[in-house]
Amino acid sequence: MKRPVRIAIGAPTFAILAAVLIFWHRSYSVGDYLNWHRTLDEFQICSSDGLLRITTGKISWFNAPLPRGWEGSFWPFERERDFFRLELRTGTTLGFGYEHRSTVFESWRALTLPYWVLVAFFAGPLLFAAGLWLLKRRTRRRRTARGLCVSCGYDLRESEGRCPEFGTVPAGRINSSG
Repeated sequence: MKRPVRIAIGAPTFAILAAVLIFWHRSYSVGDYLNWHRTLDEFQICSSDGLLRITTGKISWFNAPLPRGWEGSFWPFERERDFFRLELRTGTTLGFGYEHRSTVFESWRALTLPYWVLVAFFAGPLLFAAGLWLLKRRTRRRRTARGLCVSCGYDLRESEGRCPEFGTVPAGRINSSG
Protein backbone atom coordinates (compact mmCIF):
# COMPACT_ATOMS: atom_id res chain seq x y z
CA MET A 1 0.00 0.00 0.00
CA LYS A 2 1.28 3.47 -0.80
CA ARG A 3 2.26 5.75 2.06
CA PRO A 4 -0.48 8.42 1.59
CA VAL A 5 -3.15 5.70 1.55
CA ARG A 6 -1.70 4.13 4.71
CA ILE A 7 -1.71 7.51 6.43
CA ALA A 8 -5.24 8.32 5.22
CA ILE A 9 -6.51 5.03 6.65
CA GLY A 10 -4.22 4.69 9.65
CA ALA A 11 -4.45 8.18 11.15
CA PRO A 12 -8.27 8.24 11.58
CA THR A 13 -8.24 4.63 12.80
CA PHE A 14 -5.58 5.51 15.37
CA ALA A 15 -7.54 8.61 16.46
CA ILE A 16 -10.74 6.57 16.91
CA LEU A 17 -8.80 3.91 18.82
CA ALA A 18 -7.37 6.58 21.14
CA ALA A 19 -10.87 8.00 21.77
CA VAL A 20 -12.26 4.51 22.47
CA LEU A 21 -9.45 3.83 24.96
CA ILE A 22 -10.05 7.17 26.70
CA PHE A 23 -13.81 6.59 27.01
CA TRP A 24 -13.26 2.98 28.10
CA HIS A 25 -11.00 4.11 30.93
CA ARG A 26 -13.34 6.96 31.78
CA SER A 27 -16.41 4.67 31.86
CA TYR A 28 -15.28 3.10 35.14
CA SER A 29 -15.22 6.41 37.02
CA VAL A 30 -17.67 8.70 35.17
CA GLY A 31 -20.36 7.51 32.81
CA ASP A 32 -21.02 9.43 29.61
CA TYR A 33 -23.86 9.85 27.16
CA LEU A 34 -24.36 11.44 23.78
CA ASN A 35 -27.90 12.02 22.46
CA TRP A 36 -29.20 13.27 19.16
CA HIS A 37 -32.87 14.26 19.19
CA ARG A 38 -35.10 14.73 16.20
CA THR A 39 -38.85 15.21 16.08
CA LEU A 40 -39.72 11.51 16.30
CA ASP A 41 -36.36 9.78 16.51
CA GLU A 42 -33.46 9.67 18.89
CA PHE A 43 -29.95 8.29 18.69
CA GLN A 44 -28.24 7.66 22.01
CA ILE A 45 -24.83 6.33 23.07
CA CYS A 46 -24.25 5.57 26.75
CA SER A 47 -20.99 4.52 28.37
CA SER A 48 -20.65 3.06 31.86
CA ASP A 49 -18.68 0.32 33.65
CA GLY A 50 -16.68 -0.74 30.59
CA LEU A 51 -19.78 -1.13 28.40
CA LEU A 52 -21.17 0.88 25.53
CA ARG A 53 -24.87 0.95 24.61
CA ILE A 54 -26.13 2.30 21.30
CA THR A 55 -29.87 2.98 21.12
CA THR A 56 -31.89 4.22 18.18
CA GLY A 57 -35.57 4.70 17.48
CA LYS A 58 -38.56 6.50 18.90
CA ILE A 59 -37.94 6.84 22.62
CA SER A 60 -40.69 8.32 24.76
CA TRP A 61 -39.89 10.99 27.32
CA PHE A 62 -42.99 11.63 29.41
CA ASN A 63 -41.71 14.57 31.44
CA ALA A 64 -41.05 17.09 28.65
CA PRO A 65 -40.40 17.29 24.92
CA LEU A 66 -36.70 17.20 24.21
CA PRO A 67 -34.93 19.96 22.30
CA ARG A 68 -33.79 19.04 18.81
CA GLY A 69 -30.08 18.51 18.23
CA TRP A 70 -27.15 17.15 20.20
CA GLU A 71 -26.60 16.92 23.93
CA GLY A 72 -23.93 15.10 25.89
CA SER A 73 -22.15 14.73 29.21
CA PHE A 74 -18.61 15.57 28.08
CA TRP A 75 -16.74 18.42 26.40
CA PRO A 76 -17.83 20.45 24.37
CA PHE A 77 -21.27 20.00 25.96
CA GLU A 78 -22.22 21.62 29.23
CA ARG A 79 -22.63 19.02 31.96
CA GLU A 80 -25.94 19.12 33.81
CA ARG A 81 -24.54 17.02 36.65
CA ASP A 82 -21.08 15.93 37.71
CA PHE A 83 -21.85 12.24 37.80
CA PHE A 84 -23.71 10.06 35.30
CA ARG A 85 -24.14 6.36 35.89
CA LEU A 86 -26.34 3.92 34.02
CA GLU A 87 -26.62 0.22 34.78
CA LEU A 88 -25.78 -1.38 31.42
CA ARG A 89 -24.94 -4.91 32.64
CA THR A 90 -28.58 -5.86 33.25
CA GLY A 91 -29.76 -8.23 30.54
CA THR A 92 -26.30 -8.81 29.04
CA THR A 93 -24.26 -11.96 28.66
CA LEU A 94 -20.53 -11.31 29.10
CA GLY A 95 -21.28 -7.66 28.33
CA PHE A 96 -23.15 -8.35 25.08
CA GLY A 97 -26.83 -7.57 24.84
CA TYR A 98 -29.63 -6.65 22.46
CA GLU A 99 -33.00 -5.17 23.37
CA HIS A 100 -36.01 -4.25 21.29
CA ARG A 101 -39.14 -2.56 22.57
CA SER A 102 -42.18 -1.67 20.52
CA THR A 103 -45.23 -0.11 22.13
CA VAL A 104 -47.72 2.60 21.22
CA PHE A 105 -45.46 5.28 22.70
CA GLU A 106 -42.02 4.01 21.75
CA SER A 107 -40.16 1.76 19.37
CA TRP A 108 -36.42 1.37 19.85
CA ARG A 109 -33.50 -1.02 19.56
CA ALA A 110 -30.43 -1.11 21.80
CA LEU A 111 -27.11 -2.89 21.32
CA THR A 112 -24.75 -3.26 24.29
CA LEU A 113 -21.16 -4.39 23.92
CA PRO A 114 -17.94 -4.25 25.91
CA TYR A 115 -15.27 -1.73 24.95
CA TRP A 116 -12.68 -4.42 24.33
CA VAL A 117 -14.59 -5.39 21.17
CA LEU A 118 -14.12 -1.88 19.78
CA VAL A 119 -10.45 -1.87 20.80
CA ALA A 120 -9.93 -5.18 18.98
CA PHE A 121 -11.84 -3.89 15.94
CA PHE A 122 -9.74 -0.73 15.60
CA ALA A 123 -6.39 -2.05 16.88
CA GLY A 124 -6.46 -5.25 14.79
CA PRO A 125 -5.86 -3.62 11.40
CA LEU A 126 -3.22 -1.30 12.88
CA LEU A 127 -1.34 -4.22 14.43
CA PHE A 128 -1.64 -6.20 11.19
CA ALA A 129 -0.24 -3.28 9.17
CA ALA A 130 2.60 -2.82 11.68
CA GLY A 131 3.41 -6.53 11.42
CA LEU A 132 3.52 -6.35 7.62
CA TRP A 133 5.75 -3.28 7.79
CA LEU A 134 8.17 -5.04 10.16
CA LEU A 135 8.22 -8.15 7.96
CA LYS A 136 8.91 -6.08 4.85
CA ARG A 137 11.66 -4.15 6.66
CA ARG A 138 13.31 -7.38 7.84
CA THR A 139 13.11 -8.88 4.35
CA ARG A 140 14.69 -5.77 2.78
CA ARG A 141 17.49 -5.75 5.38
CA ARG A 142 18.25 -9.45 4.81
CA ARG A 143 18.21 -9.12 1.03
CA THR A 144 20.48 -6.08 1.14
CA ALA A 145 22.96 -7.91 3.40
CA ARG A 146 23.06 -10.90 1.03
CA GLY A 147 23.47 -8.81 -2.13
CA LEU A 148 19.98 -9.55 -3.43
CA CYS A 149 17.43 -7.25 -5.05
CA VAL A 150 15.18 -5.84 -2.32
CA SER A 151 12.13 -6.06 -4.62
CA CYS A 152 12.36 -9.58 -6.00
CA GLY A 153 15.33 -11.34 -4.37
CA TYR A 154 17.38 -11.66 -7.58
CA ASP A 155 21.11 -12.27 -6.93
CA LEU A 156 22.83 -8.96 -7.81
CA ARG A 157 26.42 -9.95 -6.97
CA GLU A 158 27.25 -10.70 -10.61
CA SER A 159 25.01 -8.07 -12.19
CA GLU A 160 26.13 -4.62 -13.18
CA GLY A 161 24.47 -2.15 -10.88
CA ARG A 162 20.77 -2.92 -11.51
CA CYS A 163 18.31 -5.73 -11.07
CA PRO A 164 17.56 -7.13 -14.55
CA GLU A 165 13.97 -7.94 -13.52
CA PHE A 166 12.88 -4.80 -11.65
CA GLY A 167 15.57 -2.26 -12.53
CA THR A 168 16.19 -1.41 -8.89
CA VAL A 169 19.59 -0.21 -7.81
CA PRO A 170 20.90 -1.95 -4.68
CA ALA A 171 21.28 0.31 -1.64
CA GLY A 172 24.74 -0.92 -0.75
CA ARG A 173 26.80 -2.77 -3.34
CA ILE A 174 28.54 -5.80 -1.91
CA ASN A 175 32.00 -6.46 -3.24
CA SER A 176 31.87 -9.88 -4.90
CA SER A 177 35.65 -10.32 -4.89
CA GLY A 178 35.88 -10.49 -1.07
